[in-house]
Amino acid sequence: MDAPLSICATKRFLGDWELQRGEFKHPPVKDPRGKKVAIVGAGPAGLSAAYYLALEGYAVTIFEKLPVAGGMLAVGIPSYRLPRDILRAEVDNLKSMGVTLHTGITFGKDLTFDSLEADGFSATFVGIGLHNSTRLGVEGEDLKA
Repeated sequence: MDAPLSICATKRFLGDWELQRGEFKHPPVKDPRGKKVAIVGAGPAGLSAAYYLALEGYAVTIFEKLPVAGGMLAVGIPSYRLPRDILRAEVDNLKSMGVTLHTGITFGKDLTFDSLEADGFSATFVGIGLHNSTRLGVEGEDLKA
């Protein structure tokens, strides 16, 4: 009462509550539009794009280079900060919406814009992320610790 409400903590509480009860659901998906969308990269941007496109009735296929979905959520954030069962539940939720996920696919090698177009994809979202740290460009950043 009379204090700010932490939106992040509230969302986490509700997400955990739904997950524990097996009630982890998504809003209703609109009728199929008959258009396919390819998403390159299953990191936060790709997963978010897949979610919102699937809600709008698009047939979404995600192509991911890593063996798991989630990008840096899966390989960069320790599991004590982001439990893997939560990430897995989010990906499973996408699959329940009709999203298809292919891992171990390298863009430019296994598929290209031309091959995606030839496979009938109307659009492509590229969310490949950045797995390398960026340099600050400050004196001493190369010093040994």
